[in-house]
Amino acid sequence: ALERCFVSQSEFDRFYSLLPDADSKNIFLRVASFYLLLVQKGDWVNQVNNQDAVTDYLTNSYKLVGVFALIESLAERNHQDFYRWLCSQGKVSGAFPIESVSVLESLFTNYNHVYGATNHCVAFFERLPAEGQAELMQAIQIRGKAVSTIRRAVKVLYGLRSRFAHEAELPTQLYERPIMSHLNGKVHLFNLSFLKFAELFEQALIMHFAVKHNIALQRTAKNFAFVVR
Repeated sequence: ALERCFVSQSEFDRFYSLLPDADSKNIFLRVASFYLLLVQKGDWVNQVNNQDAVTDYLTNSYKLVGVFALIESLAERNHQDFYRWLCSQGKVSGAFPIESVSVLESLFTNYNHVYGATNHCVAFFERLPAEGQAELMQAIQIRGKAVSTIRRAVKVLYGLRSRFAHEAELPTQLYERPIMSHLNGKVHLFNLSFLKFAELFEQALIMHFAVKHNIALQRTAKNFAFVVR
């Protein structure tokens, strides 16, 4: 599922061998195999009128949810809802009663830094090499200007995922040609195919494990593939 991120199969094998223990290898294999099954080979087939056809914008909708689910599965902490987190903070620091809305908002901000799914996804893509981050930012324009931070780009993409997951709004913006869309009262221009997004996810996934386990990588000039240093 991820061999294409490396210049050769032997480099991929070398990277895998440097994962330090059975747990880290199992986590890597779990995410890679689920990515293969849910995204790379996991097309949604439309069987209406016995068509058995893959409809790109439908299959990519499910794949987008799948990619972000895999990213969230790599979170270091087990999820805790805001109420239970508040209760734990009260026990530790005597946070109750909460004095004002501004204090509550501050607590919610602190909670999101620890447990917020969007923040975790932003941190994940921040591990992309600089050229990958630039590619993702340039692919999304808001009111005629490319987004200026990787955080903003990821929040826009996570918003597409959430609209589908919670409002049944298909994320048709990730297509092979530029797509203009009106989101949150602003005109967005997307020049990002799902295949390119998946490629950037793969690179970020490799970097996630490399950074976490202190594996030194560098990218070659050809296809920007990784080699182990």
